[in-house]
Amino acid sequence: MSLEQQIGALVKASENLTGAVNGKIGEIDKKVEVAESEFEKWRANFSETINGIEVYKQGGIRRFFFGGTFNNGGYTSTGGPDSNFPTCSSPQAPSFLNILEFVANSGFGSQGDIFKIEYISSHRGMGASDGYTDHFIFTGTSFSDSVAGQVEFKKISASNHIKIFISEPNNEEKEVDITKDMQGSTISVSFRTIGQGYDAGKARVTLKVDTRYHCGAGRAFGVDVTYTSNRGQPCKNRLSMTKPQWDLS
Repeated sequence: MSLEQQIGALVKASENLTGAVNGKIGEIDKKVEVAESEFEKWRANFSETINGIEVYKQGGIRRFFFGGTFNNGGYTSTGGPDSNFPTCSSPQAPSFLNILEFVANSGFGSQGDIFKIEYISSHRGMGASDGYTDHFIFTGTSFSDSVAGQVEFKKISASNHIKIFISEPNNEEKEVDITKDMQGSTISVSFRTIGQGYDAGKARVTLKVDTRYHCGAGRAFGVDVTYTSNRGQPCKNRLSMTKPQWDLS
């Protein structure tokens, strides 16, 4: 066999080997693809990603957590532009913390659907200190055309720096004041009052936070949320300076 023939045979053998390897790679890729698909189907029984948040499932209970910090615009010791809050170097508009929402679709849930939210915010992890910690617990129901419940105030750092904000189809937007003297009490709140439709937008649990109270003592927050309704989900815009509306995402 001439040198040219030997080289040709070597090239042919190399091509055959490459084809065989590519075939095996294709088979492996297909098996990986099938395995990934089966894993995702299995995982869907235990968790799913909704609006960028991992929601975990345990029986009929869904659970998620998220946290962050509020933007207060920074601290100054020389006197800021707002005389009511002289320690704020750049006072900010209120922040809206959208914790949980229920999307109306023939109502907000089924009989027996409940939810619970634990909200804590503090400065430098000072969760035991008066004046630096807020701790609220929401418990309620989401069924038919209503989302409502109770809010327990375990700790309130200051009056009026946090309010509960409510947007509904047929009522004017509402703010529920939270004052220092409410610490230790429980109030009733309707996030969606009955009689406003079974398919009307979203009912949200939202806090309005005036961060000017935080200048010089910034706040970090965390929320632990459980719910059972398949209409419930984490909000897409969880922390925003844009006022939420019942008919907008």
